[in-house]
Amino acid sequence: MFAQMLAPIYDRLAELESALESGSRQGRNAIQLGTVAKVVNGRRVVIAIGKASTPAIKWFALWAGDVIEYRCPSVGEMALVLNYGSGDNSQSSIALVGIASDQFPFPIDDPNLVHQQIGDLASLTWNKETGGLKITAPGGVELETPLVSSTGDIKDQVRTMAADRDIHNGHDHPHGDPTVGKANQTQ
Repeated sequence: MFAQMLAPIYDRLAELESALESGSRQGRNAIQLGTVAKVVNGRRVVIAIGKASTPAIKWFALWAGDVIEYRCPSVGEMALVLNYGSGDNSQSSIALVGIASDQFPFPIDDPNLVHQQIGDLASLTWNKETGGLKITAPGGVELETPLVSSTGDIKDQVRTMAADRDIHNGHDHPHGDPTVGKANQTQ
């Protein structure tokens, strides 16, 4: 008799327990740490989370509007998966990449430098204290612009452009017929 009277209470407790477990599972699935397992068409990634994996999902880019940036994540790169679809469906997820790891550690540890490492060869390093910028590009630098302007001098391995101007402006031709003097047009 008591069992019959308590049956609705037991049923309600079972419902609450199930809802609590469902909410707990959704909470656990809302934010998860994994690694990029696969890049799909250069536009989406599959993230491995333990033995499970997400479907192909988008990744977070620093800019994606009128100013846009593209940097495809690397396989093995750590990713924080944010599930904005209530934690049940991984289709409603996005990957936040750019987390340093043992496989992809930060290349420097100087807080005064802003450094971008591109592959094994190229890099950009800004020094916040001096304002200096160092570009390492062993394959060359191509500028697609009608004019390159500088407020200072430009130097190659031999000398500066100002030193070249001094040589040109100060040279003469003391040979030939007639003897030619100093350049009459300065650079």
